[in-house]
Amino acid sequence: MGRALCWLRRDLRVHDHRALAAACRSGRQVAVVFIYDTCILDALQNKQDRRVQFIVSSLDEVDAELRKFGSGLVTRIGDPVVEIPKLAAEFGAESVYTAEDFEPYARTRDGTNASPPSRNRRNESGTDRRTSAASCTSSSA
Repeated sequence: MGRALCWLRRDLRVHDHRALAAACRSGRQVAVVFIYDTCILDALQNKQDRRVQFIVSSLDEVDAELRKFGSGLVTRIGDPVVEIPKLAAEFGAESVYTAEDFEPYARTRDGTNASPPSRNRRNESGTDRRTSAASCTSSSA
């Protein structure tokens, strides 16, 4: 059995989560991860921003749900462009699943654009990323 990461970004829940469902259907052992993105956090004037508190609270709930299944949430602080490949290497993940994010910063970070909903590309770490119309991205190492 291979391994995969499911990278949570905006969709901070376990239920009704397309990327997590796709990762689980892949038959791989799945590690669920969240990156506290310093590219976003460092830009906040108020470090006690309510949005950050909401994220922390939501991630606590995600972790509690995952623990019911004998798992848990893995978190890191940093630039996701750096941290996701590091986590993939650390866990020996062959794929990374995540819901597509249409925010301008996210599109730049992910190296995507607004064109076709289904595309294949290779990122700097040599990982194949496939984005489907089902709003789930799979990256295979």
